[in-house]
Order: sequence, then structure tokens, then C-alpha cells
Amino acid sequence: MATVSIYGVTCTVNAVTTLVTSALLSTPCAVVFDAAGNLYTGQAGNNDVNILPAATATVFGVACTINTLETLLSSGLNLPQGLCFDTAGNLYTGNNTGASVKVLPKASGTIFGHTVVANTLYTLASSVTALEVVNIDATGNIWVLYSTGTKLGVIPVSTGTLFGVSVTANTFTTILSTGITQGIDLCIDAAGNVYIADYSANVVWVLPVATAPIFGVSCTINTLTSLGTFAHANGICMDAAGNLYVSCTTDLKVISKTTTTLYGVACTANVITILIATTRGHLGIDSAGNIYIGGSGALLVLAAAAWPPVPSYTGAASQAVAFATSASVPVSSAFLSFFP
Repeated sequence: MATVSIYGVTCTVNAVTTLVTSALLSTPCAVVFDAAGNLYTGQAGNNDVNILPAATATVFGVACTINTLETLLSSGLNLPQGLCFDTAGNLYTGNNTGASVKVLPKASGTIFGHTVVANTLYTLASSVTALEVVNIDATGNIWVLYSTGTKLGVIPVSTGTLFGVSVTANTFTTILSTGITQGIDLCIDAAGNVYIADYSANVVWVLPVATAPIFGVSCTINTLTSLGTFAHANGICMDAAGNLYVSCTTDLKVISKTTTTLYGVACTANVITILIATTRGHLGIDSAGNIYIGGSGALLVLAAAAWPPVPSYTGAASQAVAFATSASVPVSSAFLSFFP
């Protein structure tokens, strides 16, 4: 069978391979990538953020060795849940018990109206209780599932209206407070539709920006709608073609945008299809189409045919996760799953 090398590990195409096993991977809560192809994971159990570097370099002031998992950040984190990047390369994380959204700036300057210092963690929003995940859309708005995943909030880049709710620039605002049972992960597509993996409700929700069918389901603007049953949906991400991937109890599923073959599996447009049996976890996807699954104590990858990926950002989480059409545009800012 065909193989590819991913972060120095030989992986079989269209199969799940264990990429890394380490005590550093306690409870991965995000898998995202920066423009250089470095992989980041948020570890709720260890209260830190780890990096798997694509090259030997200094990243956020930390000396990193190629293909070697190491701790990038630990001070100031309390159960970090979710990661994402903006187009400038700033890293955002949510803190569950710390009830806050924080940013690790790539350079000194102003972010969401706050003065920040390069490589120094800064709190952008506080009192965001029981935070589950953060992600970013193409406009640069930071989306948050919080209150044990029952509420959806946003830090908007500008004053206006989002999903029918008035928002003020740089001010955290609740967008949705009913309908979600236990949202664990989210991603956003290029149009701005928000997808939510609801673990307890066993569904994937979509919050649409317009009245139109999404994956064959009739959707009404600003109205939470189910896209189908997913047993204990735990992770979610989207690829550049608009296919939606969901990590469930014992398998990885996809809703394909078109009738096609994905990872060796025949898929029908708008039909939920099992891609492969595997452990559940938060998802990330790189620009080569490799899908990463953050499990307890291990990082897995479902390998596509090409490596290395074109440099891109994802926002994990989660990341999630679609890709920019150009290497100069972060994935997270292109399709927003960011894809955790």
C-alpha cells in the first residue's frame, strides 16, 4: 500500500497511524497548524500547549526541534480548550476553569483593542465560564462554545449584527443560549455557517447565515438546525472542498459535498458515511488533507496521498478546519473550523 512520511513517521495512505505517543498528550483538546506547518495541540489535563515542529526553529520564543513534540506554553493556562490562529499568526486559546479567552501574540501591537506584547499570553475576554472551544472565521471573529457547551458566543472584530444579534467590536457577546446540549467542538465554513458537534445530543448542528439547503437539509437563516445523528460527536472539521468530518464514539464520519471517493471510501453527496473505525477525539486537518485525531495519550493521523502540506493556518481545534486557497492565507481564516 502507498505510504507517506508525516512529521518523520511512515504512514499508510487511507489508514489511521499513531503519529505520536507521549505523556505530554494527556487530553488533547485541539489540533491546529500555523503557516510554517507546525502542529499545535492544547492539553487540558496538563494545562499546556504543545508543538510538533515541521522544522528546527524558534517559535514564539521557544527553541524547537523538527518532529519532536515539546511544550510550547504552560504558564497562565487553566484547562486550555481549543486553539486557532488568525491571519497574522497570533495563537488563541480558551481556558475552561480559567473562564477566559487568551491570545499568544506573534508580534507586539493591538489585538481586539488590547495592547499586547510578542510571545506574552494576554487575556482578551474573562468570565467566559466552562469554556469548551474557540475558533475563528474568515472575518476574524473569535467564536466560543461555553457554559459547558450550551452557549455560543463571539468576540467580534467590528460593530454590527451577527446571526441577528447586535454586537460591539472587541466585546464578548452571547449569540445563542438555547438549543445546544453539550457542544464540544465547532468549525465555520467559508460562507460563515457555524457547525457544532453536540456530544450529549448526538447531533451536528448548523447555524446558517442564510435560508438555503446545507448538505441537503433545509435551513432557515439564524436558526439552529440538525444535520443528522452522530453518536457522541466529539470533533469536527471541514476540508477545502467543503466536506464535513465528524469524530464519533468508534468511528470517523463524513458528509460529502459531492458524490466522490474520500480516503478510499465511496461517498454519496449529503449522505453521512463512515470513513474508518477509530477512537474519538478533537479533529484537525492540514492542507494536504491529512486528518489528525487527538486521543488520550496519542495523536493519530488519517493520511492522504500528499505530504508535506502547503503552509496554512488552522484553528482548532480545530480546529478545525478548512484550508486557504493560497499559502499566504491561513486556513482558519479561509474556512473556519479552524478547524479543530
